[in-house]
Amino acid sequence: MSDAPPTATGRRAVLALACGLVTAGAAFGGVLGRFVPAQTGVEEVTVLAVTVAISPATLALYGAAAVGALVGLGLLAVEVASRFDDGAA
Repeated sequence: MSDAPPTATGRRAVLALACGLVTAGAAFGGVLGRFVPAQTGVEEVTVLAVTVAISPATLALYGAAAVGALVGLGLLAVEVASRFDDGAA
């Protein structure tokens, strides 16, 4: 092990990967929002008594939020677990 002080390079890489995953989720959601109504004829969906139109913007928002929540929970779990590891930086 080296005695060099820890750097934030690893954290930056993980954050960049997380941002890329959220962006990819939004992009795939937008693509689905473009083609799902055309292929299936479904133009709106009701979830918990709230009707939401299926559009590229709404599915992109959903994709970004869903992927962001899952990635965020994963990062939070790693952060909490690293607090209990004596050798973690």
